Amino acid sequence: MAKANPKSLHLADKKGFTPLHISCKFDDIETFNLLIRDANGNLPLHIACLESSYRVVSYIRERSTREATELNNEGKLPIELLLYEAEFDRYTFEYIQCVYKLLRANPESLSHLLV
Repeated sequence: MAKANPKSLHLADKKGFTPLHISCKFDDIETFNLLIRDANGNLPLHIACLESSYRVVSYIRERSTREATELNNEGKLPIELLLYEAEFDRYTFEYIQCVYKLLRANPESLSHLLV
């Protein structure tokens, strides 16, 4: 259904419930994960890093550390998208602050990126 009609994932029933609401109601982690990831396995933090959305990166990081260490389908961390694939000015305060916040999530698993 998601591949055939991606917009259907956000349609609501008569009570306003979307598939995301229903996956939570039935404690369905598999469906929940499908709904919060894009076709490349990117979570919201991956997408925010790829798009250089500094405020969104900060917002997500202030609420959770889990996403910072999650891999997408290509085996990439959000910070890898920010460091190597996003197009932006790498010398702005906002960029440096985002990198710092992502590195603080799990410094041991991210240290190989700085070599």
